[in-house]
Amino acid sequence: MAITPNSTFVSGAVLTAVQQNNFGRGVVALTSNATQTITASVLVGLNTTYTFEAGRTYKISTANVWGITGDIILSIGVGGVQVQRYFDSRFATRNSNYLNASGFWVGSVAAGSKTVDISVTTLSGVTFNDATATEPNQLIIEDIGTA
Repeated sequence: MAITPNSTFVSGAVLTAVQQNNFGRGVVALTSNATQTITASVLVGLNTTYTFEAGRTYKISTANVWGITGDIILSIGVGGVQVQRYFDSRFATRNSNYLNASGFWVGSVAAGSKTVDISVTTLSGVTFNDATATEPNQLIIEDIGTA
């Protein structure tokens, strides 16, 4: 990242447009959903389309509430390419164990409009979505500065 966070700024110095453009822009996309579509063993998660800029670094994160009785893989995809996978194993009954399947990825993305998607695949057991209106599944894209 081009920002040097430990820089000493001197009184009277001018903050330039270039320096200002290096700062992160914060949350640029947020989507949440209390229900998902279940297709076979893949629970298709949240997705959103965002127009990425060249030369920027992004953080894509998700928080999903799942009840499980088996193993899962949580995946983050950008433009149809899987960029991150998380494996989690839980063995419990529906009412005694809930997995907050959270994950994140940090990196640069080629410029242009891309679909970002989250999916949870069951490897064994049963996975089901326990998101509610007050505890929705979320997908967040943050611009955290220049690459």
